[in-house]
Amino acid sequence: MIEKNSYSCVGIFEKSLLYPQVSQSLMNEKLKFRAPGAVALSLSQAYYVNYVLFLGTMRPYDIEAGLYICKDLYKYVSDTVLLVSKDKKIFDRIFSILKDDHELI
Repeated sequence: MIEKNSYSCVGIFEKSLLYPQVSQSLMNEKLKFRAPGAVALSLSQAYYVNYVLFLGTMRPYDIEAGLYICKDLYKYVSDTVLLVSKDKKIFDRIFSILKDDHELI
């Protein structure tokens, strides 16, 4: 079993450069992030970071194994949004940003 890192202070936001308004909203909320560039690998780090956010078109086979690993975390998955977090409060804050500010959900 993978243990959650309770000391993380950063998230992962894949394709963040394509979504400058969302990036700015996350920064306004003091939700730091990095964009490594490989959603499958990023999902494998979901227990160690505050959140993983991916916006845009996803290939299901790129994320299936990662989602399985994250089965006990908070998740929202659609055709164009993938949000995973171990922290319910952070998950809700980001979900709200995507829903209210940017109508992505």
